[in-house]
Order: sequence, then structure tokens, then C-alpha cells
Amino acid sequence: MKDKLRVGIIGAGWIANHHAEGYLKSGRARVVAVCDQSEQQALGLMERHGLKSRYCADYRSLLEQEDIDAVSICVPNKFHSELTVAAARAGKHILCEKPFVTSMKEAKQSLAAIQEFGVRCAVGFHRRFNPLYREMKRRVDDGSLGDVFFCQCDYIHNQMHLPIIAWQLKKEFNPSLFHAGASHCVDLLRWLTGEEIMECTAFVSTKSCPACETEAETVALYRFANGALGKVMRIAPTPIAGFEFHLEVYGTKGTFRDRELRLDSFPSYWEPRCRGEVVTYPDWVPNNSPGPTEPWDVEVGRFVEWALDGGDAGGLCTAVEAVRVAEACWAAVISSREKRVVSLPLAENT
Repeated sequence: MKDKLRVGIIGAGWIANHHAEGYLKSGRARVVAVCDQSEQQALGLMERHGLKSRYCADYRSLLEQEDIDAVSICVPNKFHSELTVAAARAGKHILCEKPFVTSMKEAKQSLAAIQEFGVRCAVGFHRRFNPLYREMKRRVDDGSLGDVFFCQCDYIHNQMHLPIIAWQLKKEFNPSLFHAGASHCVDLLRWLTGEEIMECTAFVSTKSCPACETEAETVALYRFANGALGKVMRIAPTPIAGFEFHLEVYGTKGTFRDRELRLDSFPSYWEPRCRGEVVTYPDWVPNNSPGPTEPWDVEVGRFVEWALDGGDAGGLCTAVEAVRVAEACWAAVISSREKRVVSLPLAENT
């Protein structure tokens, strides 16, 4: 068993900083190489984090290096599947940023490569490690909320001032803006309920941002295998609002709304004036800043443990789960385009 995981980071943009920080904090990893088309950007990443790493201009040369055990894929969405397949064939474990794939054809290719070459692959849904959502998950699993019958997640993020917006709005690099961001929401609803999504109907608009080539605003309704309902709202480019992320779970015995928990065991929980009948958790609601609210470092550390030690994925979103998330996101796109309810799983050619 290796003491340290030897890592290559492919892509040196904004999210790569969180990967680098996570590897450093883990204490069990070493970033051996950084790859980016821009040498200046790669060297900047190394300097910010004090990395004594090699620079590679081409990901193929990085994957050929025998002293690399695993890679972080931190490039624009269009290239995630291509690099996942290449990394799997090179025998490298993979931590790929979301979204995992941009089509169901890519999903089949990526899963086939991962399974054929026996590598471990996790996808970057780091909010599973937010302590608030871990508590929500515990409450669902131990029956505190009773039978969950409805859940919803809203994601509002004015991205127009972020560097990534230059490619995020373009279909060529980001085939679905809903999938790119709201996949966080869909993953959390699947993970919390433990249920697969079977149906979807959705509405899409670009009213807030005509320059967006895919979906600027989306509302998607889901039906889970056990009959529960779900809703995801994603507003991305230009709302006059700050960053907001809301998650609510409704059960027959309790309701968990963001950081507030109400249970049927609380006296007068139903009375509108009884505002005190609630458990309020710390303010761990996601805010797009590193820390407990956005635990990129925890996720990366868990990936290091999984890559080194094997065993259970320990809460990470595996490649198989990420494909189910992708299906649900693409079902929303198809539903809006074709004006119909879409059944899951999707056919390969969607």
C-alpha cells in the first residue's frame, strides 16, 4: 500500500485551486504534475499553493508518466469524458469535476473504460460533505422525517462576473447550463432520498440572458421510483440576486428546510405563531466560499483515501451515480425541447 497518492491536475483554472488545496490538506497526496495549455496559468497554480510540480502542456504526456497514480480533471465540461476515458486507459484513478458527461453516448463510453481498466472514479459533487446535508441525510435514513414525499433544491448564481462565463454560455463547451450547475441539486435529491428518478417534466427560458446558448433559467419537476416528487430550479447568468442555494425535504413526520428542522414531536409545530418550535443548525448553507459550506477539501481528501485504500467510496459520487444524475438533467432539457414528460433511464443516443 502506498503512503502517498501521486496526482496530476489537468486544467489549472479556478476549480483546480480547490483540488490543489484538498490534496495538500489530506497529508497523503503529492501533486506531481500540472497540465494546462497556458504555462503561465499552470505556474500560477503551483506558486499559489507552493507545489513543486512538473508542468505539462499536453494531457497525453501527463498520462504517460509512470509516477502518477491519479488525476483531477478540471477542464471545461466538453472535455470531461474524453479525458476520463484517456485516464482510465492509462490506469489512473480519477476525480472528475461535474458534470461527468455531456451526453448519454459519452456516459456509456466513460463507464465502459472505467470498468474495463479497473480504476476508481469519483465526480465532484462536494456538497454531499456539507455538514448540514450530512445531517439531513442522517435524518432521512434514521426515519426521523418519516416517509419523504417531496423535496426541492433551488440554485441561484449570478455568474456573469466569473472568468468561466466566457465558455459556460457557449453550447460548444458547455452543452447544458442546467446540467453544469443544477446537477448539484439533482445529485443531492437522489443522494438524500436514496431513490432513482423515473420521470421528468421541465420548462426552460433564456429571458434573463439571451446570449446564453442553452438554458439560462430552468424549472424541472421529478417523480422518484417510490412516488415522491421533487423540484429543481436553476437561475444562472444574470439574476439581480446574490448567490443562493436552498434545499428542502418534506416527510410525513418532519420537515428540513435549509438549516431549520421541524418534527411532529414538537408541541404546536403546526401553529404559524409558534416560531420557536424549530431546531436551527449552524449557517452551513452553501455560499460558494471554501470551508464547511463548500467542502471541496473534504471531498478531495476522501478521494485520496479511496484511491489509496480501496473499499467503500465513503460518500463520494461514483461514476455510475453521476451518470444517473446526468440522465435526470438531460431529461429536463429534452422535456422542455419536446414538450413532453420524459421517462428514465434515457436511451443511449440522447
